Amino acid sequence: MIGHLARRIAVAVIAGVIVRELSLAAERRRMRRGKRRLALPAGPKNASKVRDAGPGQMRNPPKDWDRVDEANDESFPASDPPGGY
Repeated sequence: MIGHLARRIAVAVIAGVIVRELSLAAERRRMRRGKRRLALPAGPKNASKVRDAGPGQMRNPPKDWDRVDEANDESFPASDPPGGY
């Protein structure tokens, strides 16, 4: 029983390594050809328009607005949640 399970785990690990190596090889080939997959080049041409925080800067401000809403709005587009609550 343990031998069978160990073989299945080994096959899964080897399959994962093979898939990863194939993916890395494909990415290296794309980079050599100059076809990097980038979302958008950095710069003001592709910069998003970001509004100032607060309901006064919104097109359709909500009727209710509290401290938590303000903290969330001020932290956007950061990936970390606000720490003030």
